[in-house]
Amino acid sequence: MAKKNFSISTVATAPSPATTGTSLVVEAGHGSRFAQDEPAIIFPDGEQPDSTNAEIVTITNIATDTLTITREQESTSARTVVVGDVIIQGITADDWNTLRGLITENADGFQIQGGATERTLTIAGADVDINGSGTNTYTFPASTDTLVGRTSTDTLTNKTIDGDDNTLQDIAYSSIKSTSRTGSDTKLVTGTEGSENDLAIWNTDGDVVGISGGWIPAIGSYSIGSDADGLDYISVAQGMIDVLSEGMRIKVDQDATTYYGIIHDVDDTNDKIGVFLSVESNTRNRLNGNTISNLYWSREKFPHDFPANPNSWRFQETSTNNDGTSSTSYVRVLTSFSLTVPLGAWKIGWSGSWGVRNSSGTSRYGSIAMSNSTTSVLTDKLRAFTWTSGATGDLRQYMTEHMETDLDLTEEETFYLIAAADGSQVLPLGQTGSAICLYAIDGYL
Repeated sequence: MAKKNFSISTVATAPSPATTGTSLVVEAGHGSRFAQDEPAIIFPDGEQPDSTNAEIVTITNIATDTLTITREQESTSARTVVVGDVIIQGITADDWNTLRGLITENADGFQIQGGATERTLTIAGADVDINGSGTNTYTFPASTDTLVGRTSTDTLTNKTIDGDDNTLQDIAYSSIKSTSRTGSDTKLVTGTEGSENDLAIWNTDGDVVGISGGWIPAIGSYSIGSDADGLDYISVAQGMIDVLSEGMRIKVDQDATTYYGIIHDVDDTNDKIGVFLSVESNTRNRLNGNTISNLYWSREKFPHDFPANPNSWRFQETSTNNDGTSSTSYVRVLTSFSLTVPLGAWKIGWSGSWGVRNSSGTSRYGSIAMSNSTTSVLTDKLRAFTWTSGATGDLRQYMTEHMETDLDLTEEETFYLIAAADGSQVLPLGQTGSAICLYAIDGYL
């Protein structure tokens, strides 16, 4: 333990027996003045300590004001310790001898030693100024190295520079290169400056990966997950889930085929993303259970090759049946006709021709709507009204509608066509041969 300043007190309770006892008590509150595992001198109050009246002890433990001591240290003799004796910690002969023993002089300089293994610092020459301009050779155990000079030109080998504690500056772009690679990346900054549209990130191998076209490779491992809520789920590394968000674009390579998608759900609890893939000829692309070979992401709205045609993000169901109703309450019409929409943001709508048939001779109304319920209207933005006059005879009124609205679905939902009438008959397709359509367009497009 390190020495302390002003380590002095008087004996309040003497050792017992006085010449061989191994503990004593100092004045109240003075125990903290002393250092453990350090020598102390005990001598009579009012006298100067010398070899005839003083004993050197070692303090091996301190408990409040009680000191445990080892007697007769450094060739001193036991004395009769009494109440009132002075006890003080200072420099003894052993302190100096131990320090001097660490430094050994020789003809060419000196050696510094310590611990069980000798460590040697050798300075060549009989008269050398370490801070001067002379040549100084330092010899270390087991190997000989030339130390790097402050102004000399040196080559460092097998050195690690911690970026948190050091600053690297004025490094030319051409000096940043890759000479030994261990990863599978193919696009590396190798000294050629990129264009202003290029992006760059560090991959897990510590390489700077050059990006073109706005696509950034996903870092870490990724794998196909189970489908849920109408989406394809992909498990990603924990570090990736923190940078991905709904609406971002995704590119997936699987079975030698490239798929494009939009993120609809970010499950940061389970480190996975739910993706809606593009549509071809009204058929949704879906991933299978096979391995994903590459995964890319982008914050850009239309990165390279991403399908920009809205029809690539629209799917629909069309009916040419004409299943009408005269019910005054909303009921489902075209009972086999529906559209199931995955979780996420969507533009939902319906379009087509519909009509009302009235032969009652009085004014009647009719209503038709797209809804996620078979008995109630979801929103007036998806409902159409019409009415017929009170003319006699078989009166039919037909019209073409196109209605849509934005919805943010928290789960996969199915939408239907529902209708209601007041004594008249609602015909969902109006004139025979026409068609009606339920559709959904990705709201993140």
